Amino acid sequence: FSASAVLLYALGESADFWRLIGLLSLAYFITLFPLSINGYGLQEFSVTYLLSTFAGISLPVSAMLAVLHRLLMMAASLPGALTLPDVLAKMDKSKP
Repeated sequence: FSASAVLLYALGESADFWRLIGLLSLAYFITLFPLSINGYGLQEFSVTYLLSTFAGISLPVSAMLAVLHRLLMMAASLPGALTLPDVLAKMDKSKP
């Protein structure tokens, strides 16, 4: 949630931190419904709608925050994806 607050500040907007936590939690809960693969599109739409409607953040900034948040989470998981083949190869060698 702090990353979203920092991104929001960098985009020139501000919102109450607790409201931001509540709305992003609700958006995450909406994303858990199996309506799309990994919540793509659904998360961005729900974050954009909730922040622009209930937090008073402009629509373009809300959409940009949603996309940047998705990209940040993808970048954070990239090191694990890059080291996975090595880990699997070591596990395969250790099996009798």
